Parts: sequence; C-alpha cells; structure tokens
Amino acid sequence: MKISVIVPVYNVEKYLDRCVSSIVNQTYKNLEIILIDDGSADTSPALCDNWAHHDDRIRVIHKNNGGVSSARNAGLQSATGDFITFVDSDDWIELDMIDKLFSLITENNAQISCIDFNSVSSYDIDNGVNDASCDDGIEILNYVGMIKHLTDRCCYLCGKLYCKYLFDNLPNLPDNLSVSEDAMLNCYVFKNAEKMVVSNLKKYNYFRHCESVLSGCITYKMIDDSRNAYKIIENGIERSSSAFPYHVFNRMCNNLFLLNSIIRNNKCLDRYNEIKKDIINAKEYAFNSNYSDVFKLKHRIGIVLLMISPKLYNLSILVRKRIRGY
Repeated sequence: MKISVIVPVYNVEKYLDRCVSSIVNQTYKNLEIILIDDGSADTSPALCDNWAHHDDRIRVIHKNNGGVSSARNAGLQSATGDFITFVDSDDWIELDMIDKLFSLITENNAQISCIDFNSVSSYDIDNGVNDASCDDGIEILNYVGMIKHLTDRCCYLCGKLYCKYLFDNLPNLPDNLSVSEDAMLNCYVFKNAEKMVVSNLKKYNYFRHCESVLSGCITYKMIDDSRNAYKIIENGIERSSSAFPYHVFNRMCNNLFLLNSIIRNNKCLDRYNEIKKDIINAKEYAFNSNYSDVFKLKHRIGIVLLMISPKLYNLSILVRKRIRGY
C-alpha cells in the first residue's frame, strides 16, 4: 500500500532538512512525499527541489502563499496514495512512526490511526531531554469518541494515518483559517469513518519555538478564525446526536483558551464579553452529571466565576500567569 506524506512548507529553512530526513528514512518505504512550498521567501523552495533531486519519491508543488490549509488541500488534490498522513515542516517523526500507524490501521480494521505527540523545545534538544517514554496501550474510538477526544489526542491532523477516501466529498470548507483548521477538517473527516485506533506511543515530535502560530500574542484574526471554525463544526453535528454535548465541551475549551489569552495579554478586550457569554452558555451541559466525564470541577468553577464575578475570574488567570510564567 502506498502512503502519501503531505508536508506544507513555508519559510522553514532552519528546520526543513530535519523534517524531510525523518520522512525519507522511515522504515516503511512505499511512500509518496509531497512538499508544498506555500510561497516561501527564504531558501525553502530550493531545499525542497534539492530533496526531490535526491529521492524520486518526493514531489514538490510550488504555489502562491495561501496558508497551511490551502497548502494541505493542494497536497490532497495531488496525492495518489491509498493512505494519507501529514507532517508539519518544523516538526519531525520517529523513523518507525508510519510503520506503526499502518500496523494499527490494518490490525484493527480501522480507517484512522493515531499516535501521541512528544512536545520538544530548543532547550530540550540542546540538553538531551526526551519525554518519549510511555506505554503502548491502544484505545478504539467510534465517531462519538472521536468528537469527545477532539480537545486532546484527536485534534491535530499530524500524527495520524487516514484512509484517503475519507477526504472524498467533503463540504467546501474555508482554507484561509490561521488556527483551529485541524479540528474543523477532522470533524468532517470523522463523519466518514467508523473506527479510529489510538496508541499512547509518542512517535511525532512537535517542535515548540517562537515562530509557531500558537506561540504568538492573541490577535483578532486568531479569535475570529477559531470561533468561525467551531461554528462550522457545529453546523455539521446534529443537536440530537450523542456527540453534540462533547462538541459543546470542545467549543467551551476553545473559548476558554481565547478568553484566557485575552486576559493574559491584555489585548482584544472588546471581544471579552461575547466569548464570556458563549462560555456561560455551556452551563446546560457542564452541570449535567451525564457529562461529568469531560466537564470537570474546574470548568464548572470557571463558569460560575464568569457568571458572578468576571473580575475575580480575571484575577485567577493573572495569578496563574505569575506563578507559571505564562
């Protein structure tokens, strides 16, 4: 079976060789590696072409800048593999990751397989820190389980292997979102799948650095894009579905992230009230014992504080920032 590896590339000359090297040296060899140069202004385009010159499994697509979703879509349209996996060009993967993902799919008759992430910083690399230890237990998820776990292991496109047909006949989703685009696309792909198998093994190395999208300060575009993505997700889930309460939880968690970023950075303050209102609207499910498996005490306390004393809620976030440093 051929597996297409889709790699969006944009101004990553410092990291690209490490990323591509980890893909071309995979123990699973039947690969189609698609590097999508999304209008890079550094030496990334030349690096992509050089890799293609040395490995005939690599194809390069050069396009005008349109963002990561646009680049991934270009890769999907070009892919000819039976399966699809995504790797971000500033990250890298363990040499047996694709082998492991393929085994998980075939051995469990699943349409999607997923492994865990190892979050790595420059400090970790310089000091030899590795947090890849974990057990190799697996979990089988149906559609409701996939939505339930969207805020953790199921959120990202990377670290997964998909049957290619899952991407057929998807609705016309926006490809210009800067954040939450993974969650949006996954929610529609999940609707086409019966089973996802999830492993605890950490085989994908996510590189945390100052140029990462989520490392920057909160912006209006981040807020608008993220909230728009979750509205689109909601449009695809029936309110009567047993998955809907878990979507409410996911949307609440996303709104909490945005609200807390506004408070910590003291920016985009005019969006505070509308996001606060959306968080409070989750109370119907948050205080329902049927969903205590996801709505924890800390979520209920947060909702109550926002209802009775937003100033006290804000103070709790700022105190936590002072203690943790972020």
